[in-house]
Amino acid sequence: MSPLARTILITGCNRGIGLEIVRQLLAKPNAPEQIFATCRAPDSPQCQTLNELAAKNSNLKVIQLEATDPTSVNKAAKDLEAHLKGAGLNVLINNAGIMPPSTLETVDAEDLLHVYTTNVVGPLLVTKIHEALLPAPEGPGHDRLPGYYVLTRRFQRKGSLEPHWKEPAQVILIHEALLRAPEGPGHDRLPGYYVPKRRFHRKGSLEPRWKESAQVFLHLLKKAAKDNAHIGMSCQKAALINMSTRGSSITLCHELQDILPIVSYRCSKAALNMLTKCQSLGYKPDGILCTAIHPGWVQTDLGGPGAPLTPQESVKGILNVLYHLTEKDNGCLLDWEGKSIPW
Repeated sequence: MSPLARTILITGCNRGIGLEIVRQLLAKPNAPEQIFATCRAPDSPQCQTLNELAAKNSNLKVIQLEATDPTSVNKAAKDLEAHLKGAGLNVLINNAGIMPPSTLETVDAEDLLHVYTTNVVGPLLVTKIHEALLPAPEGPGHDRLPGYYVLTRRFQRKGSLEPHWKEPAQVILIHEALLRAPEGPGHDRLPGYYVPKRRFHRKGSLEPRWKESAQVFLHLLKKAAKDNAHIGMSCQKAALINMSTRGSSITLCHELQDILPIVSYRCSKAALNMLTKCQSLGYKPDGILCTAIHPGWVQTDLGGPGAPLTPQESVKGILNVLYHLTEKDNGCLLDWEGKSIPW
């Protein structure tokens, strides 16, 4: 049997499903030639197991990546490109995610934004990061792109003057319509929000100010697809995999309302499903397969010890599903057994 892919990158590999994917890929007799495992802090004690695996396996490289930080994503992309030495990236698995407790009664704006940033914005940035989101210089030759601002701070933690997002500031492009709220009685300013930076484009051009090198993750997937043009859509060619959940299904919402009342997490994964669908349509002409995977209820820090599946069982199923993905699975949500889940 041929390998799942020649080159593969997995985010969030210091524990749980991400770490187990790395383990099982390394254990295969037809292991990928290059496995890239990312984590937020490679030098931390939480990454000890991952680093030990890298020390024993020359085909495993650990890369520092904070998926919600454009600066970190850009640096990781450059590190990845250096390791690939001109080759493409066959598979990108967006596995990193968070699931803090929240219900309809307890969820607030900070919780929603924090979870959405990690579970949706992170996978988007990892796939395609633009320098247009970074502060651009003012002065001659640069005009403001009308109607757009860059949000560089968000909620501060209670009792602390430290911004929840630390420097270098993470940034989100936000349209002015979202900022122009009516003033007066009954309307208060949302504390902790600032918009000190603006997005620019050069005079004489409507093109946003970014460089092609900033799109390197997507560029590497496209390169792999082009290099394997004779192969049908698959992980052997080029694939983008977003780790989702059955709990994101709007159709099945009534079945899971009492079992999984984690509002912010479920909403973020429903948004990730939409992102996956959009990616499947947008990247199909490039030959990149885009699929969302539900790993099951797994005994991880997120799933808890009472979950019915072990990480070993879940990942064994996931890798089997990935191996058999074809064009018919493009833009779909599948579980670890390959069964289709309705949106």
